[in-house]
Amino acid sequence: MNALSKKTVRLLTILLPSIGVLLIILYSLTAPDINLKYRAISMLLLVGGASFLCGGLGGLLFGIPKKNEIDEGIPKDEIEQTRNVSYIANTNLEEISDWFTKMIIGIGLVEVEKLYKWLITISENISDSINLLGDSSAYVVSLIMYFLIIGFIEGYLGTRVFLPRLLTKADGAT
Repeated sequence: MNALSKKTVRLLTILLPSIGVLLIILYSLTAPDINLKYRAISMLLLVGGASFLCGGLGGLLFGIPKKNEIDEGIPKDEIEQTRNVSYIANTNLEEISDWFTKMIIGIGLVEVEKLYKWLITISENISDSINLLGDSSAYVVSLIMYFLIIGFIEGYLGTRVFLPRLLTKADGAT
């Protein structure tokens, strides 16, 4: 990644969730009294935060890098040194990530109708408790989807950018 794209990723990492929080605050201001405004802000921030964390976990699972096991391009003496090491890197995390990824995709495809019904039920329950103008159920669905997607993107990018660097440092430190 060049310096410009790293700055862009950093900017998006801060900007996208901030836009979501700002929209939550603005929409919550439509409540008729101050107590309902605070209730709406806190409820919607909790829903957005939970969605962000769930999306981030998905991004983490999809973004875990695989260890490069190919010997091509590595000098012979380095290959021999790595083969004489008394241990090899544990790749269980990679295998678990692959397994969870396949499981989530499979269950998601099979149970998509149940997920849709669950999303509608959650949004209706939340919208009943916050008493805001307009169709707050549609807003809650949009909020959940927005923060799921943003969380996924940030979890994926964070895992792809930072985890390989950390793993490389850990492998080099031994």
